[in-house]
Amino acid sequence: MRNVKISGGGDSPSSPKSSLGRAPTAASSSGRDGNSPTSPKSSSPPAPPAGFRPTAPAPPSGERRRSLQMDETQMSSILTQMHQGSPRSPKAASPLASPSMGGAMLLPPLDPLDNQRCLVIDLDETLVHTEHTPSGFPGGRYDFKISVMIQGSTYRMYVKKRPGCDTFLRKAAENYELVIFTASLEPYCRAVMRIIDPAGLVKHQLHRTHCTLHEGLYVKDLSRLGRSIKDCILLDNNPDCYLLQPRNAIPINSWYDDMKDRDLEDVLNLLQVIAESPKTAVMMLDEFDRKLGWARGQPQSPIDEFVFR
Repeated sequence: MRNVKISGGGDSPSSPKSSLGRAPTAASSSGRDGNSPTSPKSSSPPAPPAGFRPTAPAPPSGERRRSLQMDETQMSSILTQMHQGSPRSPKAASPLASPSMGGAMLLPPLDPLDNQRCLVIDLDETLVHTEHTPSGFPGGRYDFKISVMIQGSTYRMYVKKRPGCDTFLRKAAENYELVIFTASLEPYCRAVMRIIDPAGLVKHQLHRTHCTLHEGLYVKDLSRLGRSIKDCILLDNNPDCYLLQPRNAIPINSWYDDMKDRDLEDVLNLLQVIAESPKTAVMMLDEFDRKLGWARGQPQSPIDEFVFR
């Protein structure tokens, strides 16, 4: 495994982004996460309701271009899981979906003969980045486009895969049960996954309605997966998503268009170490945290130490 340097202080826009680490939390540029889109001109596609897919924190100035400078009348306004004034996480208000509020298990029971650990993977700005026009990407280059129907209207979006996305899913599936968990809406999630995972390596897809409302945020509660919490891992660029179980998280930088990015390759190295260790996933992640300075935060709900051992 090559030496992986992971930055732990990603809250500042000036935080380094060349290595795997906690994503920054600076506010994104105005427009994309608008709450109340105005009516579009007749020559433009109708603006769908806000709240469709997530917008990540803005890239640090001077290191990655700000690719989120969009008018709230533009189609991408429906894609955001965040609203104006919320630079980090989706807020509770959404006309399209309500988060789960109870303790029902989100996944079917695991086969007793299956001893794989569970790897939960975020979608947007972790595996892919989406724009409403090709011009949102350097040179207008994107990997594929999707059409998503919502409230009777069809909208086209342009998607680019993070470097190493295909290899990451293929190799991670060798040792882990893969679960996509996004705070975006189901139609968008399924449309993207049909393209990036044609082989069905990801066993389950969870979306906004499966999130748990916690202090006004949509949080991904791993305790509701019906899997051993000590061997669940969440790969996410948004620290708020793992507020309830920070010890289960691998923080990753938000990705927009940097084709030199190698974060997924670095994560694969970490996952391989965990897969080969007799220790629990959480114990190994604690060791990585101490050595690499992730600073993932403290749990927002009481969790006894024995649960992870």
